[in-house]
Amino acid sequence: MVIGKGLAGGIYPMSGTCFREKYEAVFDRDPFIHVSTFGGAEVGCPVALKVLEMSAEPAFLDGYGRRRRFSRRGLRR
Repeated sequence: MVIGKGLAGGIYPMSGTCFREKYEAVFDRDPFIHVSTFGGAEVGCPVALKVLEMSAEPAFLDGYGRRRRFSRRGLRR
């Protein structure tokens, strides 16, 4: 799965991949297989890291849960 929406706070196009641990071996054979993905992102990488840190905070996740429940109720109506 490829993710990217808001990963770098809209400052730089940034995406990431999510995959099962068993597929991680591809990076053992060639750890630089994805280097060009972030080429030239001197600003984007630290911003993306900060966005990921902030989105993992309990307050952010609580707010997300409230908005999700609100949207779900509205869609059901």
